[in-house]
Amino acid sequence: MRIAFAALLLAALAAPAAAQVERRLPPETEAVAHRAMTELRSPVTPSHTLDMCPADAAIALRDTVRMAALQGQTSDRIVEGVVARYGERLRTVPRRDDFGMWAWIAPPLVLLLGAGAVILAMRRLRGRAATPVPAAAMSDEDRARLDAALRAYERGEAGV
Repeated sequence: MRIAFAALLLAALAAPAAAQVERRLPPETEAVAHRAMTELRSPVTPSHTLDMCPADAAIALRDTVRMAALQGQTSDRIVEGVVARYGERLRTVPRRDDFGMWAWIAPPLVLLLGAGAVILAMRRLRGRAATPVPAAAMSDEDRARLDAALRAYERGEAGV
């Protein structure tokens, strides 16, 4: 009796684990679902893509994506459907039209413009340093005083 009770208890404990075993889809369908899941963020942890998030909400959404793939939807259509329900924040890659195009263009454009500005500034600074500064004209009296001060300095008479 004890053995039967222990076996029944073990079977009851193993039931939730058996319920979590995912059904395998045909390889083509699984590929479509996986592509869609890698293009979507997790609704719980935005730093994860949907295919790698362990949260229960992500698991439920993965099941929804798999069911849509099983119904024959393309990965793009699945992604658009999820984004329509949950918002643009779930899209990992911005769309390539409308405002989303600026997400592709702006970062490299800003980097190129910044690099160009730095190069121009460096050239201007280098060009200024290379130009000699014209000396101010000295009168004959100033020239004589300078020569006398230099001779006194060379002799060691710094107090002139």
